[in-house]
Order: sequence, then structure tokens, then C-alpha cells
Amino acid sequence: MNTHEDWVNIHQPFELSYHRDEGINWCSNDDQFYSFWGGIKEFVKPEGETLDIGCGPRPPFEGATVIEPLADEYQKITPPEWWEGRKIYSQAAETVIPELNGTFDTVICWNCLDHTPGWKLVLMNIADYLKDGGKFVLGVDHKEPSIGHPSFTRKELFQELNKYFILKEQRINFQERDVALVLCKKYQ
Repeated sequence: MNTHEDWVNIHQPFELSYHRDEGINWCSNDDQFYSFWGGIKEFVKPEGETLDIGCGPRPPFEGATVIEPLADEYQKITPPEWWEGRKIYSQAAETVIPELNGTFDTVICWNCLDHTPGWKLVLMNIADYLKDGGKFVLGVDHKEPSIGHPSFTRKELFQELNKYFILKEQRINFQERDVALVLCKKYQ
């Protein structure tokens, strides 16, 4: 259940269905939405040009560039103002966007990486999109692979992260994620 075909045919339809049936209702409650993301924003502290990978149906970071494979579908079923003021790439994060290389001070990937079968490619792309010394904030779960969560082990994750980033801060069981990390891109 970890191939691109599985992602297209199983995982993405599951995600779209979940958000259409439940997630958008949760995001529509402004008090709930802003309270939840307020805690994350204090941890993230986005600086400069910001990229949000896998933002879901309501991008939480004002003015950020977004890579969200279901953005086109989400925009059909959510209020347009949720997407205003953002440059949007409606594609898989595994696919390289060359014009983004070296342009971001902060990259955020919150509750997304464990939903991707090509998570190693996503991390490599994130490293390429960041400026040297740029900040990468990751909120992720470690679940057994299932529909919607192709997933990976904690050990696999940290082995891959160590190729590109230096760990600055870690929180366990933070804002509904098993682990939350602030990392810094290694200088090349």
C-alpha cells in the first residue's frame, strides 16, 4: 500500500472523502481552527518566505506558498477566502518544482509526511526548497501503515532527516502529533 498508484487510487480518495465529510466542518469553526493553529504557530514561528506542504482544506499560514495535492478539489468545496493571498501548487509534494529551489526561509509540513508514500522524496525536495540554514518544522505521526497513512518508522524518519537537517527542538505528543520537530537545513 505504498506505491504511487496506491496513493492516487486509495489514499487520496480517502483524504478527500474525510475532509469533505468531516475536516471542512472542523475547519469552518473559526474559534476551534484559530485556537488549534495558534498553538502550532507559537511552536513554528514562521519567518520570511514560508512554504506549507500538505495544508489540507484550509491553509493556516497567511501569505504562505502551498503545495497541496488536493488543493484544486478543496477549492471547489471550501470558501474562496480560505485560499486568498497564497501561491498554490495543486500537486504531490514528491514532484519537484524547480523554481522553488532555495527560496524559502521556513518550510512547514504538519500532519502530511506520514500521508505520503514518497516521503523520502518530499524531504529531499524540502531541503532543496529551503535556503541554507532555513527552518523546517515537521509535525508527524508514527502509525502502522493504513489507508490514508502509508507511514514509516521513527527510526527511518530520523535516518532520513539526518541527511539534510540538524535537529533544534523536539516535542512529543504535541498538538495531536506523535512528534513535532524544528530543524535547520544543513549548509551545503
